[in-house]
Amino acid sequence: MPLRRIDPPHSEKSSPRRRRGVFGRAYVGLKLILTLGPLAFLLLSAVAECRPRSSALLPDFLQASACARRDLTRHAWSIESTLKTVSDRLR
Repeated sequence: MPLRRIDPPHSEKSSPRRRRGVFGRAYVGLKLILTLGPLAFLLLSAVAECRPRSSALLPDFLQASACARRDLTRHAWSIESTLKTVSDRLR
């Protein structure tokens, strides 16, 4: 005896997934860029060469900003020991 398939009422059926239009795809792409852009910049500052005559394929402004961010991070991490040294000398 074959099994009969019972369809649920129309309100319980799952609607088929609609395809995104051009604007929907552009919106998703923009969200992806805005989400992953800062992460890419953080990773870039970790791997960028900061020598004066580096032969990197990066544009100069991007390389300079990545190196500046690396220097700023390095100074932020070392500020605790610098302030401790200053406070020890003041005592």
